Amino acid sequence: MLVDWENVQPKDADIRSLVPDVTDVWLFHGPNQRRVDKDQASFGERVTLVPISRAGKNALDFHLSFYMGYIASRNPAARFVVLSNDQGYAPMLEHALGLGFSATLVGFGPGRGPRVAGKKAAAKAPARKASTGRRAAAPAKAGAPRPGAAPAPAPRPAPQP
Repeated sequence: MLVDWENVQPKDADIRSLVPDVTDVWLFHGPNQRRVDKDQASFGERVTLVPISRAGKNALDFHLSFYMGYIASRNPAARFVVLSNDQGYAPMLEHALGLGFSATLVGFGPGRGPRVAGKKAAAKAPARKASTGRRAAAPAKAGAPRPGAAPAPAPRPAPQP
């Protein structure tokens, strides 16, 4: 679970009621937010605090998105839940679904609930350009080589002292 702490401030019991099988919590907070972990004690070492490097428009959102990509690269089978009332995450999560990742946006507070749900993207036709009539290329699968991409360079040997 990735929590946008600038947007929502759930207690650990709130998180567990929204996502009962939650294992890891990544809590993203602003530079001036203090004691963000005081209500997350039950997660123990399974909570990771991620302070953003500096304040700015959507700075925390970009940090959260970056870390989701980082986690996905290390654990492609992970189930991602973003806890926020910020609808700006929807396009990123829809893209993750399109790539085959499990991703959900969950709101918090009265009348809030899942926004984007599912383990895989729903089958839909690729976008079309009106002028050419050609189909847009489907997104590449995670880890799949791109057509025409150069192979990765070989690792360099360590310099000798």
